[in-house]
Amino acid sequence: MKLHRRIGLLFFAAFLAACSPYPRESERMADAMAQAEAVYGDGNLLVETDTVLFIPGLAEASGYYAGKKQYAKAALAALYNGYTERDFDKEAAMASFKEAEHYGELAGDSLTMARAEYWMGKLLYGEGGKQEALSMLESSCNHIGNRCSERAFVENGLAVSYMLMGQYDSAEYHLQNSFKVAQEEHCDLLIWKNLNNLSVLYRILKEYENSLHYQRKMIQLIEIDSVKQVLVFLNFGNTFTAMDEMDSAAFYYQQLENVLQVTEVNDETKLSAYGALIKFVIKQGNDSLALQYRDKHEDALYDVMCQQQKQTIYRIQKQYDYEALQNMMSKKIIRRHRFMLGFGLLSLVLSVIVLILQHRHNQLLKAEDDLKRKLNTMKEDLRQTVNTSVVDKVLVSQLRNIIVANRTMSRAKDAKNEWRALLLEVMAGQEDTFEAAKTVIEKAYPNLLYAIYEKHPDLSDTEARVCLMSCFDLTNSEIAELLGLSVNTVNQNRSALRRKLSLRSEKLGKQLRDLLEK
Repeated sequence: MKLHRRIGLLFFAAFLAACSPYPRESERMADAMAQAEAVYGDGNLLVETDTVLFIPGLAEASGYYAGKKQYAKAALAALYNGYTERDFDKEAAMASFKEAEHYGELAGDSLTMARAEYWMGKLLYGEGGKQEALSMLESSCNHIGNRCSERAFVENGLAVSYMLMGQYDSAEYHLQNSFKVAQEEHCDLLIWKNLNNLSVLYRILKEYENSLHYQRKMIQLIEIDSVKQVLVFLNFGNTFTAMDEMDSAAFYYQQLENVLQVTEVNDETKLSAYGALIKFVIKQGNDSLALQYRDKHEDALYDVMCQQQKQTIYRIQKQYDYEALQNMMSKKIIRRHRFMLGFGLLSLVLSVIVLILQHRHNQLLKAEDDLKRKLNTMKEDLRQTVNTSVVDKVLVSQLRNIIVANRTMSRAKDAKNEWRALLLEVMAGQEDTFEAAKTVIEKAYPNLLYAIYEKHPDLSDTEARVCLMSCFDLTNSEIAELLGLSVNTVNQNRSALRRKLSLRSEKLGKQLRDLLEK
């Protein structure tokens, strides 16, 4: 494996090692969702849960899942966060419920939309936006679908809103619908809520018999525990007080006081109970008892304020601890990222150096191959040069032998001279010296004269023949004797060759050979 690839693999391994000790964002979001699901289940409106002060990472989960286009999870995360914030930060809760409605619409999850709209309606009503609250609760009814129990729950909340706004006919209509569904679904929680709200509604309408009828149903249909007894006795006392039946009211208020002394109820119920007792004893003119009840009422109010303060402090502390942990993790991650960045830059520099060295090495190898090739070419040229030199020496010797043989034949007039046959053999069987020289040259360099004519067609026959003989190491007189010309004619033709072929005066033979070999 190449070195730069190994460095890349080492960097990748270091990156994985650097990331592994810290939980990924997906794991943190999944953990936050798991904690929320453990508390709120699927977000059912009927599920009563304890107050949850803080779930780490839940506020970020909706944005995280929305960024990944997992809108169903984003809607549920926003709904859970709204549940967590509703008792502490109404604005944050409203924003979360709006997100839940928006993401639920994108995911086609009408049930989550209905749940978010219900709580938005409750929050809006608490802030004084009564009409907006009614619109939101009605929209929740429309989106709840066939979830009968939850639809009855929403209608009950809608009826309470109508009741508080003085629209008693609408309140009665929705309460009766909700009560009917609750009975069909055998949902004790909803039956209890509807009976209690119907009794209150009819008391407000001064239909006291109907109010007492639903209160008696509360006792008949539902197993009464000590906490619910407080509400039953409170309702009976308030109804009989409104009817001016003070003896009956006094009986139920006394029962209410007895239960309050032995039963732990939430502070809001205590405030309602002692508030009713204060009004009753003041109406009877018992100021000392009213003062005692007022003290208890103030104690309950103080407990509510202390509890809220403790919860706020606890929540702030938890949030601070979470943010401190996040900051610490962020610092560690930043340090690790810096290390990874430095390691990556170092790896990049090393990889570049390795690539440069490899490129340089390849260039050196290529240069070495070129040198070897040139060396081999030079050796071959040298070998050919040596061979050519030898051939040329032999050839020149043969040409000079032809000259000698021609001279001898010229002196031997007797046609039957026994040397004539030998001389003709030296002259390659040719009487003419040029033809004899041409025959000898063609054996060593085939078609050399033809090449001269082809490359330089502007040369005359004499110039071409002089050019042919000038390629070899012959004197002008030897060339003249081979061609049957005068030395002066040979000199003139050699000068013409230099002019036509643009050759220098020295080493004419070598220049002609180089020119013909191109």
